[in-house]
Amino acid sequence: MAARNLILLVAVISAAIYAVSCEDAWDSRRPGAGTGNGEAEPPEAEDITVFNFALAEYPEGYDWLRDTEYGTVDCEIVMLDQEMKEMHRFKAGYYHDVATDMDMVRCLGGHVFTDYSTSGETVIKRDGVEIIRYAGREMMAGFIEKDGSVFTLGVSRDGTGWTYRRNGEVLASSGEGQIMNGLYMDNGSMHFGYRIDETVHYRTVRRYFAVKDGVKMELTGTGDEEIVDFRSLKGSMNVLTFNPGTGEAFLSEGYLKSALDDTRVTIRSMDFLTADDLSAHACGQVDDSGGGTRTAVWKGARLFDILGSSFKVIALHVEKNDMSAVGYYGDDIDSQFLYRNAEYIPLPEGYRLDSEGCAVFTEGHYCLCLNPSSAGLPPVFIIDGRQYEVDINGCFLGAGYNTFYLPGNGS
Repeated sequence: MAARNLILLVAVISAAIYAVSCEDAWDSRRPGAGTGNGEAEPPEAEDITVFNFALAEYPEGYDWLRDTEYGTVDCEIVMLDQEMKEMHRFKAGYYHDVATDMDMVRCLGGHVFTDYSTSGETVIKRDGVEIIRYAGREMMAGFIEKDGSVFTLGVSRDGTGWTYRRNGEVLASSGEGQIMNGLYMDNGSMHFGYRIDETVHYRTVRRYFAVKDGVKMELTGTGDEEIVDFRSLKGSMNVLTFNPGTGEAFLSEGYLKSALDDTRVTIRSMDFLTADDLSAHACGQVDDSGGGTRTAVWKGARLFDILGSSFKVIALHVEKNDMSAVGYYGDDIDSQFLYRNAEYIPLPEGYRLDSEGCAVFTEGHYCLCLNPSSAGLPPVFIIDGRQYEVDINGCFLGAGYNTFYLPGNGS
């Protein structure tokens, strides 16, 4: 994949925050460091990717790993950019309607959005300022900011079903159903999918629905195959199915149906469907010669890549002709690896990626926000192989990025 050059913005870094020495395969340099020859190359017009991330900061000496005072301890959420410039800071905890759970914090467009459930309401804040409040306690299965509006896909904490909202106002809802894929954009429209399990003549029958801008459409006609996942791509519905009886998997795009290549593998099961701007990617499990399973990825119907035996994936990203993943072998979650360019690079000892939301892969670049697995160590982040340390007592909650256009000399 042809990667763009990442130009890191030059800024003065606080003395309290510094880059650490190189460990293992990671090159450790300050963000914005030059080539060392004192000369800058003439700038050319290009897009710049600038990563940002949210952290929970606790009082010095507080053991946030045990977090015995969860919700009541004096805590703040701080957003930094990759130059470690502070962008936002606000209070967190029960008294502020702000949680520090990773699935309730997200970085979008240079802001930190949080959701919180009180005894009877859902509260959404941006950078600590309340922007939405509505009746009902919901967990977020999808969250997108678009054109100044906040679109959410909420799942009831007290019952079943889902509700699709814009700025808190209901656009569509269902009292039943399990979300299969959260909110995503395709061709300017908002999409998600869900399924309903019904009992018909003492057997469970599953019905699948794709929702576009609040309008649902039922998916039918799969025969003996089970629908694993589905996703709209360039206006066409892609459906991943699996036949457990024959071990065959299929990817359908509109009326075109293709069997996934299994000439070199035996498919055990299928997991999910993802996509980039060009094609859909199916992810599943194939038999390993040692008796276990391996994660395999198909690009369209073509077998694209296979990860190592018993490698459990935390985050996976396929873009054009490249694949990246973070995971671990067996049950050793504290010894993690970055898979990139067909290499397994061990993450720094004593650190781990705690959630998919703490990893960002975009346009050939990546940012991994890693938390320590034991007390007394600061969190670190890695951008394109360079490792930096954040000198706070706390942990990462999520990561995001902004893309800026930088005009060149001729612009």
